[in-house]
Amino acid sequence: CTTSPAQAPASSGAALVAADSQVAVHDSLLDGRAGAVGGGDGGSGLVQSEGFVFAAGTELHGGDGGHGIIYTVGGVQHCTDGGDGGHGVVATGAAPAVRVLDASIAAGLGGAGALTCPAGSPGAEVVAAPGVLQVLAGSARSLLVDATVCDRHDAVLVAHGQPFELLVLGVSDAPGFAYSAGLKGVLLLDAPSLLPLGTLDAGGDLALSLFVPQLPAAAPEAATFFLQAAFAGGGQPALGAGSALAVIKSGSCP
Repeated sequence: CTTSPAQAPASSGAALVAADSQVAVHDSLLDGRAGAVGGGDGGSGLVQSEGFVFAAGTELHGGDGGHGIIYTVGGVQHCTDGGDGGHGVVATGAAPAVRVLDASIAAGLGGAGALTCPAGSPGAEVVAAPGVLQVLAGSARSLLVDATVCDRHDAVLVAHGQPFELLVLGVSDAPGFAYSAGLKGVLLLDAPSLLPLGTLDAGGDLALSLFVPQLPAAAPEAATFFLQAAFAGGGQPALGAGSALAVIKSGSCP
C-alpha cells in the first residue's frame, strides 16, 4: 500500500508515526508529504518512538521541502527560504527499535529558495542513535489474497519469494505479533494452522485458487481469517507478508 499524509499549511506530516506501538509493514510505500509552497518542510517516511517497527519490501522516503516564494509588501519584493527535506526514518526508541528487510530508505531534497533566499537543507536517510535501526540481509517475501470471498468459493492467492521455495500458508482466527530473528520476520498469527500449498516456480512466483469451505451454520454471516505466508527451501526458512480474508456466507453474498 501507499501511505502519504495530506499536506499541511506550513509543514507536512510523516507517512507513518508509530508511538509506543508494535508495527509490521510489508510491500508498502511510506512517503512523507512534500512541504507546502512557501518553504514548508517535508515530512518523514517513518517516525518511531518506543515500541517496535518491522518493515519488509518497503520504501521509506522523506518528502521534499517546499519551494520558497516571492511576495511584495509596500512595493518591495521579499522572499522565503526553501523548506528542509524530510528524513527517511526518525527513530528514538531503544535499540533495536526498527528492523528493515529489503527496504529502501531515502531522504527528501531541500526546496529551492526564491530570489536571494537560501534553499532548504536535504533531510537525512536515518536520524537515530547507533543500533536503533538494524538493516537485515536477505529478501522480502510477499503475499496477495482476495480481500473478500463467499464461502464454498475460491480465493485467489499470489505469493512471491525465492525460486523453488515451498510455500506454507498459516491461517488463524486471531492476529498475533512475535518477532523472530531466525525467520527474519514477525509472526502475525495466533496459534495458526499450517497448509503446505506448493512450490514456487523458477521466477519465485506461485498463483493459485484456494477453496474456502462453508462456514458453520451457527457462525455469524461473515468471519475474518488472518493469513500469513511462510517459505522454506534450501536456505533458512522465512516469514512473509500477512493478509486478512473476510469470508461471507454464500446466502448473504451479493
